[in-house]
Amino acid sequence: MPSKELLTLNFILIFILFLNFDLGGTRADLNIVELPWNLQQIDIARAWNITQGSEDIAVAVIDTGVDFSHPALVSSQWINNREIANNSIDDDNNGYIDDYSGWDWVNSDNNPGWQFDDEIHHHGTFIAGIIAANNSEVVGIAPKVKIMPLRVVDEAKLIPNPQGLENSVEYAVKNNASVIIMSLDLLIGPPGFRDSLRSAISANIPIIGVAGNSDYGNESIVLPGRFPEVIAVGASNPNKEKADYSNIGEEIEILAPGGQQGIGQIRSTSIQGGYRVGFGTSYAAPHVAGVVGLIKSIRNDLSVEDIRSILHSSAQDLNDVGWDQETGFGLLNASAALELTQVYETIIATTTTRPPGLFGISFTSHFGFILVLMLITLFFRRKRRISS
Repeated sequence: MPSKELLTLNFILIFILFLNFDLGGTRADLNIVELPWNLQQIDIARAWNITQGSEDIAVAVIDTGVDFSHPALVSSQWINNREIANNSIDDDNNGYIDDYSGWDWVNSDNNPGWQFDDEIHHHGTFIAGIIAANNSEVVGIAPKVKIMPLRVVDEAKLIPNPQGLENSVEYAVKNNASVIIMSLDLLIGPPGFRDSLRSAISANIPIIGVAGNSDYGNESIVLPGRFPEVIAVGASNPNKEKADYSNIGEEIEILAPGGQQGIGQIRSTSIQGGYRVGFGTSYAAPHVAGVVGLIKSIRNDLSVEDIRSILHSSAQDLNDVGWDQETGFGLLNASAALELTQVYETIIATTTTRPPGLFGISFTSHFGFILVLMLITLFFRRKRRISS
């Protein structure tokens, strides 16, 4: 008969294995009735069985501003607890007076919301909804995280404010953002911008960018996604293919749902309590930012490279095995990424600093658990024979 120690250890490992299987799934306290195609494509329902995010995680949305009066976003607004609202004093001594919830570098004020005369005023609100919305109309990837609104897009030129780009990243770092998303298409990076990105990486803050859109999807990756510090995200369509407009290149790391006209688009929040649909790599990137928010809700101490490894290893391969310049490492898989993060926490964290494997074995599937169980069983049986 096996020893008591062996039976106990087997029971523990089988229990861990059981916990990582989905038995139908629940949506906890989420209000959504039916999941749209984009959330189904990344298997978000099983991911929510693990976590829906933490209020301690803030995703900095560097964009056109966010309308937090929207009923689906009202509970997702990040608050700077070191600042007293509307007292005309820089309470936290960070150079921004009354920055109670982010900053607007276009108007140099503390109201980083949408603007009526901005042709793409909805853009930041749409992205925020993909990440953290939560009502019966729309639910985000990580509905319990917070959104830090940082406005840099000029309503007249529809291009980011150059100084604002650098300052907004620095603001996110100093205010302990957990993730930064920049769904922006830049021709060049202004002076100091690259250094600000490097400071974010040094602070273990992943930066999510876009591949960019073009008529035939065959142009090079845009900035800031082209910078090696940034995780460049391409778009998939409802058929689990690269969207026809999504740019390609050696910098692409992963695809996420971005939609495609005539096949299926993304639905999210818009200004003044409204909703709209759209497609583009701008809307693919927040899916990745949301999943990174979920990962950091489990392990906020992981390095940027660890998180990249988790995303790469858990992605669903779409083309040839491994990386390619059209789809990167494959399609974002939220549940596999969180399962891999859990394994890192319970097993890998004690043996190595890099996921995804123990002794080179991938834990993306449950095969790793079974193999470890078999190895430990053989070890104890061998030990028992020697002692007898």
